[in-house]
Amino acid sequence: MKYHRLGLLFSVALAPLVMSDPASSQGAADFYKGKTVKVIVGYSPGGGHDANARMLARFLGNYIPGNPKVIVENMPGASSMKSVQYLDNGAPTDGTVIVAFSSGLVTESLTKPDHIPVNLSNYAWIGSISQEVRVCYMRADLKINNFQDLLKQPEIHFGETGKGSASYIDSGILKEIYGVKLKTILGYPGGAEKKIAVERGELDGDCTSFSTVPIEWVTSGKVKIITRGSTVMLPGMPADTPYIMDLTNDPEKKSLIKFLLSPAYVGRPYIMSKAVPADRIAAIRKAFDAALKDPQLLAEADKLQLPVVGSLTGDEAAAYIAEMYKATPEVISDARKITE
Repeated sequence: MKYHRLGLLFSVALAPLVMSDPASSQGAADFYKGKTVKVIVGYSPGGGHDANARMLARFLGNYIPGNPKVIVENMPGASSMKSVQYLDNGAPTDGTVIVAFSSGLVTESLTKPDHIPVNLSNYAWIGSISQEVRVCYMRADLKINNFQDLLKQPEIHFGETGKGSASYIDSGILKEIYGVKLKTILGYPGGAEKKIAVERGELDGDCTSFSTVPIEWVTSGKVKIITRGSTVMLPGMPADTPYIMDLTNDPEKKSLIKFLLSPAYVGRPYIMSKAVPADRIAAIRKAFDAALKDPQLLAEADKLQLPVVGSLTGDEAAAYIAEMYKATPEVISDARKITE
């Protein structure tokens, strides 16, 4: 009983100390009040990363303690790697700088470490606005109605802007992992030119973001969505569209596909320096999650055709990245062959 009373007294004595922990929202509010938070986008203005960041910036400050001003600045270079490296080379570490970058750096930092010399597990992950919902589709006149029909084709033709792109990797999964007889035609300037080639019958289909597939092509039956490369669905996507990971039971193939699809899963990511005080990282993470639930942001996202689906919290994103960096040498080697 004597020890119990001592323990109780000890707990009571500690209570005020716990309550006065400086790593609190009030501490973050005192810091952020009157400050300006910069979201650094690793691409030039006008693209998807920039549009998402500017949309987020219009709401994020409402949920950060102290309600700081949030602005967007662009820092293009080296496929957005320049913006990531800025966090370690010149950026303030007080919690006023957030970086939005290409999720493609996740796989490239492992398959091409000499070219992409960053370790993305060494940053404070704030979260991801959305997964990138990718699909592979075929022209309906080819009568390829499902994945099994695709496997039976003697040859199909897809166009690509170049090696290493998301579309090129999606096609590589079909060809190298599943054995689809797919011929890749390089040199298309962009997605618009590929769509024109599909309309002309020069290409049989494409692998791309679902949001870039003309919805009238889907609703009118002009194209058939064969697979999706994401764990989530979007409105308008046929309910029977299979997740490409579910088309094999081979655990080694699943590991390789998961690695190759990691950029799509990470989607639109945001990070800060780990040198930022922990209470400020926690405050930004909480604000990020709250902003993505704001009805006005979601309405604006729909209007701008920037789907907010499969968002990741900072903890979820950090855990996923840590897992990716545990990929075996065999998976990394096989992925390198497909992406090059």
